[in-house]
Amino acid sequence: MQQIEVSRRHLGRTSSSFLSLVLSVLLVSAADGHCKVIPLSSSVVLIGAQDYVLRGHTSHCIEMVDRAAGQINTRLNFAPVLFWVDRTVKSPMPSQTSKISYFCFQRYLQSDGTVKCQPATQTAIDAFQEGMQACFARAVQHRMAMHISPQLNDGTGQAAWQNLLNLNPLTEYEDFSYIQVMLYPLAHAINGAVHEGTQVYFTLQGQMGSSLFYHPLEYLQAAGTLHHIMHEGLPAEWPEFIKLGISLNYNKVCGCILTDVADPASYIQLFPAAFRSVVHKFDFEILRELFDRTDFISISGAAPLSAEFSIEQLQGNFELFATELLVFGIDVYQRRLDRTLQLHWTDIGIDDFFSVAGQVGLVAGAEHPSGGVVDNQQEVEHLLSLRDVNTTDFSISSAVLSFYTQATHFLWHQHVLKFQVDAAFLSNQGAWDIQGIYPDSSTQAGTYYNPDAAGMIRHHNQRSQRLMALAASLGEPGISFLIESRDLHKT
Repeated sequence: MQQIEVSRRHLGRTSSSFLSLVLSVLLVSAADGHCKVIPLSSSVVLIGAQDYVLRGHTSHCIEMVDRAAGQINTRLNFAPVLFWVDRTVKSPMPSQTSKISYFCFQRYLQSDGTVKCQPATQTAIDAFQEGMQACFARAVQHRMAMHISPQLNDGTGQAAWQNLLNLNPLTEYEDFSYIQVMLYPLAHAINGAVHEGTQVYFTLQGQMGSSLFYHPLEYLQAAGTLHHIMHEGLPAEWPEFIKLGISLNYNKVCGCILTDVADPASYIQLFPAAFRSVVHKFDFEILRELFDRTDFISISGAAPLSAEFSIEQLQGNFELFATELLVFGIDVYQRRLDRTLQLHWTDIGIDDFFSVAGQVGLVAGAEHPSGGVVDNQQEVEHLLSLRDVNTTDFSISSAVLSFYTQATHFLWHQHVLKFQVDAAFLSNQGAWDIQGIYPDSSTQAGTYYNPDAAGMIRHHNQRSQRLMALAASLGEPGISFLIESRDLHKT
């Protein structure tokens, strides 16, 4: 192992507290260490026009970017949510396949309890693009790398699962296609906001496995067009600033079989035999070409985890993910060894409203973390009214803090693991928003802000920034850090 000496001239003005940390750091070549210090970054979740439409020179989105900047973020994940509506299904179940009648931008709760979502118009698309461009520009002002993670949700409010949505991204549903209503506006917004040096990670779809695996050629075509749009009119001498990627669920990556099997281990055992019944439906050559051209894969962090999950438990979820992709001839691990693919860990969060509301308990909230995400204002107010951070039972707050501590612990120790991530993002919506980024996370009724967990994440991100700055000052862009576990939480 090649060790690099850290001389005092490189550390001349370093604070004494930082020096104590530096002395516990072994700087090794990337060929030996394969480890980077990864921050736990925030997300800006946009669940309707009220979040991105400009109000004068500001918007909820711009305000969220500013709040995220205060959490020591060098990168920021944008998750704009649009909706699809299936007119043919009145009450789909989450595991039920859904079809698309049209796309829409804003859901409204009617007096009879039903949800209304008006079809998209060109005016709504233009407002979306304008608002997102202004919001991206604010992130550029803060010198943040931008991760764009478009999300498509069920517009009927019945929670049909987008992973099962057999969406052709180029097909027009009524008036617009997915790329016209979602991807093109985001690409144009990026083009209008970036400066030289801005880094952009653009995801083609959000955990829509069925769409991706059944239509890989269409996504390849879309990727080429998006790359052109984002570069159009910009100086040719700028270095490449865009990476294109895909987003997949942690299991059931193709959204094609066994969608009602809840246990991940049982699913992966049953998958090979069940897959034989659908294998003829896939174009494996085009699929592999799509994945070969992919710069990164975002993996949903919504896998079942206990509040005090172990590093090995999380690594096991990544192992199952890679095992499933091998069936398609896609070797994630080899791409990692070749350093041609990044892995991003997204949707990280745990809620604590379950116990406070006296429903099913904290551990259930951890094992099924997506239960904490709500976008209905009445439900938000109800949950907030049940939560008082000043009187919440200590064991609940302790378990929530433990979850996020374990997440940062993984990011510091992942150098010993087979699968490592290059980026990690919180989900800042509903009961997951422990940083208080989303506007409705704090109201007169209560707050989801957790000062202990948020402070711990800020501290983690601050140390990550310091160490990466040290690597840059040494002129070793490939340097990796191995941190002794006994020193992790002393600074």
